[in-house]
Amino acid sequence: AAAGGADAAPAAVKAAAAASSATASSLVKSLRRELGATASALQRADPTSRASVVVATALLRCVPFIAPEEWRGRALGEAVPLLCAHPHPAVRAAARDAMKRAVASTVSARDAIVQGAAGVLLSPATSSTGRAGISLTDADAATSAARTLRDVCETWRLSLSSSELSSGGKLTSDGLRSIETFDPSRSEAAGLLMMCSPHAEVRVAAVEMLREVAKLSAALRHAHPSNSSH
Repeated sequence: AAAGGADAAPAAVKAAAAASSATASSLVKSLRRELGATASALQRADPTSRASVVVATALLRCVPFIAPEEWRGRALGEAVPLLCAHPHPAVRAAARDAMKRAVASTVSARDAIVQGAAGVLLSPATSSTGRAGISLTDADAATSAARTLRDVCETWRLSLSSSELSSGGKLTSDGLRSIETFDPSRSEAAGLLMMCSPHAEVRVAAVEMLREVAKLSAALRHAHPSNSSH
């Protein structure tokens, strides 16, 4: 009887653990759906309102730990970088931090985030598509967006260095997958466009950004020579 009781205890613990895990998974999925609905509503709201700023900042603080359904996977690189062109500096700062966290922890989203940030820099603020963009005459927003792309590239490069150290000089398979998708041409084009700004601080930020893009590209070529055509 004692042996039977001993056997039953681990089984009960396992059952309780499985139930807890299922509950946690369900809660996370539910939260992602709720955040997804909030992210969708945010796209239709007035971006300059105080409520929109608070909601956008709160959503960005969740990334990448619990990303809204609309921001999952590749969509993370399409949705979050748009907010680095937000008219409010607090949202731009939160977007920068979120993008850096996502690049550091989510290998599959790295290239999409860099390309998304470059796309924002290449899009005019008055785009007929309604997508977020940057005006070369808006020194604050343009400088912030260029520095965001610089910081994201730097975070990716440092993550590669960490991967090499932890694997004895060889990148992990996840690292190799991220390398194979990187193309610096869009970021380079964005930097050259920012160099045309009438504001010196924007041009300086563009130079810093281009320098970091070049460093990242060189690091990727060094780590994965077969990708040297990029």
